[in-house]
Amino acid sequence: PLLGGLLLAPALAPPLAHAQDSEGPLVLRGVVLRGEPVEPIPDGGVVVSGGKIVAVGPFDELRLPSGARIQRGAWITPGLVDAHSTLGVEAETWAEHQSEVVPHLRVLDGVDLLHPDFARALRRGVTTVYVSPGPGSVVGGQGCTLKTGGPLARRVVQADGAVKANLGPEAWARGVRNRGPWGEVDFRTRRPTTLMGAVWVFREAFAKARAGRFPGPAGHALAEVLAGHRPLRVQARLRGTIETALRLAEEFSLPVVLEEATEAYEVLDLLAAARVRVIYGPTFERPRGVRATTGEADRPCLRTPRLLLERGIPFCLTANDRRDEDGLWAQALWATRYGLSTPEALAAVSAWAADIIGGAAAERVGRLAPGRDADVVLWSGEPFAATTRAELVLIDGAVVHGRLNATPAPLPSRPAPVPEPEKRRFK
Repeated sequence: PLLGGLLLAPALAPPLAHAQDSEGPLVLRGVVLRGEPVEPIPDGGVVVSGGKIVAVGPFDELRLPSGARIQRGAWITPGLVDAHSTLGVEAETWAEHQSEVVPHLRVLDGVDLLHPDFARALRRGVTTVYVSPGPGSVVGGQGCTLKTGGPLARRVVQADGAVKANLGPEAWARGVRNRGPWGEVDFRTRRPTTLMGAVWVFREAFAKARAGRFPGPAGHALAEVLAGHRPLRVQARLRGTIETALRLAEEFSLPVVLEEATEAYEVLDLLAAARVRVIYGPTFERPRGVRATTGEADRPCLRTPRLLLERGIPFCLTANDRRDEDGLWAQALWATRYGLSTPEALAAVSAWAADIIGGAAAERVGRLAPGRDADVVLWSGEPFAATTRAELVLIDGAVVHGRLNATPAPLPSRPAPVPEPEKRRFK
């Protein structure tokens, strides 16, 4: 029986996204959306070679490399980028509860790169995700940026990212160690137990780090944040929590990024004045999980992405812990229903998301441009139409979803040689 179980194990394991080499230069032809909020190229092309994008533009104006093959698609976009994800981490391992302040820990050390979550996201056109630490600590660990497919050795885009802070109830009302034997939260279990307590933990940690009195690796990580060498993200959903986060950012001169920001539409003036960036979402019909029990998602506004754009507040969309039907593709679909154009919604889940992640992601992914990683999606129709699906997904120029059906590029026609005028013979 043991031997039989071992033989069956590979068959029961989730399918992996094996990369299929494109075997030389590849030209993707179709309606091209580059990731920026600009009009598409109706008959465009994307030239891919050596894992990078070589050229983008109208197909008739491209110089096709020797030996190139052409793959046709209805619409072509950069791979989608989720700037606030929980892919690859389990609920019991994504937050460290030994202390309220653990900014030196890396979520990458708890990520399972072969988790089926990545394959599911890949099938929906998501090629890059920022995996964020759990919200169980007031000042949590550092996130990481990953590709959702391809060889394991090349999946990590950036191992250490922003430090995650949380002023929401997960940090002070729903932590694993925040309840006693009968489910109560009080001073005998774990502090903080209120938003005021969480704010004090945050303020005390950064005040000590600023004064050089926070020892060890945690103090070093906080000092990096204070010096501007490492970004800080703050999870804040309610209007009052967002206001508190902005006050703390001003107090310590911290350029924060807000995560989720469900009620951002109520504090647009404050967000614009503070020049903060917002990772908005997820949007869903009915709150689920912790949001359903805390009331933090009771008053969403589906037009929030449009309002943020109109006020000039940098933002992107996220699926966070949503999967499948509520994933990143669906978040962009919702946004197009409530005010964003298709190019704007695409930018919110590609170029703008990469910019907010920063670091290597901002330089490598999120846009179809020469020199960028060849992370490309070919869609069956307009990207965020209800019936559209991702037919072909490339990461670093290799096919990780779908099947390549490229044809050799036609050889350039050569004009017939013009015969030289016949020379007269003189006797």
